[in-house]
Amino acid sequence: MTTTLLDPEDPLLFFPEGWETRWWSVRDVERRIAGTRRALDALGLSPGAIVAHAASHRPEALVADLAIRRAGFVPAPRAPEADARLLLPGEDVVVAGPVAHLPELADCPADLSDRPFSVPLTDVVYPDGSRESATHVSARVATLAEAFRGPRRPIALGVADPGEPERRAFLDAALVAEAALLLEFDAEFLAGSALWARPTVIAVLAGEERVLSNALARADRRARKRLFARLDTLVLLGDARLGLDALAEWSEAGVRVFRPGGV
Repeated sequence: MTTTLLDPEDPLLFFPEGWETRWWSVRDVERRIAGTRRALDALGLSPGAIVAHAASHRPEALVADLAIRRAGFVPAPRAPEADARLLLPGEDVVVAGPVAHLPELADCPADLSDRPFSVPLTDVVYPDGSRESATHVSARVATLAEAFRGPRRPIALGVADPGEPERRAFLDAALVAEAALLLEFDAEFLAGSALWARPTVIAVLAGEERVLSNALARADRRARKRLFARLDTLVLLGDARLGLDALAEWSEAGVRVFRPGGV
């Protein structure tokens, strides 16, 4: 899938680094993808080869996954077996078979033609070895499209884990919707990130919705007001559910509660 409205200098990924928050523009991400594709091409793999990557709690993992797909290969986040492996900067592991390294930004192409940002929806191999087809991946992402519809560019907050199917679908759906994507690497910090970043869309898995609701209930009135002034949608992924009281509280705050499939 290809986006059309993003400017190369638009912010695309926000992520925590220590006690600070950093961000990469569309151009920053495209440069990293281009450099990574060049490293993958040097391996001489056949189209459709399975390429594993760490899917660690780093923004480079999402870049690695996108680069693998753009190169015509099948991403395999945290998979124990694959045709090749893509290592992130700083990874020092011994693996069998072909290995490519995700380059540092300074080693990536600086001059890129301004082209639409694309998010290929391909097959994926998960950590347990199961394989999901591109058709099923596309259908999963399509069910989330409604969560991002609105009059402004979405600001999406979710846990960055491309090795978990529901989280992966949310990340892809956010990018397809041209959202600014806020990557959190620990579900325990979702509430804090929400209060600070004030996203328009938040996604949670089962159990996290209660933690989020409880944390927001403890927040001071001013912080809650700032959050709910911009938050449009709470997305319940997988088996996540809200009780009637919690559902009423979110609704009274003006937040739509959305479950893919509407059930």
